[in-house]
Amino acid sequence: MAVATALAFLAGAAGLTVRHLWRGLPPLPNLLGCLDLRVERVTVSGVPAVLAGYMAAYLNDSASSFADRLAGFPRRFPAVKTWQVRRDWSGRDARVEVTLRRAAAQLRRDGRTAGFLDEDGVAFDAPAELYPEARLAVEAGSAAAEQFKGLPAVLEVLARDADLPAPAAQVAFRSAYEGWEVRLQDGTQVLWGDLKWTREKLSRLHEVLGDARGGAASAAPVLADLRYFEDGRVLLRPLTANRVLMR
Repeated sequence: MAVATALAFLAGAAGLTVRHLWRGLPPLPNLLGCLDLRVERVTVSGVPAVLAGYMAAYLNDSASSFADRLAGFPRRFPAVKTWQVRRDWSGRDARVEVTLRRAAAQLRRDGRTAGFLDEDGVAFDAPAELYPEARLAVEAGSAAAEQFKGLPAVLEVLARDADLPAPAAQVAFRSAYEGWEVRLQDGTQVLWGDLKWTREKLSRLHEVLGDARGGAASAAPVLADLRYFEDGRVLLRPLTANRVLMR
């Protein structure tokens, strides 16, 4: 009985000691940094060659530790969305597997290139040759980060399911009060307003533009104002005249 009591006491004391030591350890990322072995060679996968070389050169720079270089990786390369390290502990080699952001559109400010907008509504900088498929331009103007959040979903619908007289040529931010504007390739201007009711707005816009054109495929472009959509109003104005139509 005495032996069992002593063993139980020792087990309890050991448990308390382990818990005390665990609480005294640094957080896991810092602990891994302390245990970090010097990496002799880093390779990069998952990105085009135009970017892989620059990334590998940065990650192989011996001026700082591998942990420090990884910490600065997303700041140095904003096009990176996620990354994962596959490390060969015995050979001190590491492979960084990278996933890049997907560009929903080009971003411009005052007509100048200002990077790209990703599918989550995040603005980021990247070499233009990295995203040749991002042809639609978004004139960001004074738009703040929160005003981009719903825009990629609208752009996706405009590109795929809009059923408009012409494809979208440009999307521009007018102001926090007025919201966004969409210009079609045939010259039609749409004062879109806020980013709510996307499909409903498109359906109504298709109707009123069809009525205004009267079935003519090459009718003169108009200005359509959807800013009062929630009030049940869509305003139309020929771009060559001042007359306003309410529908």
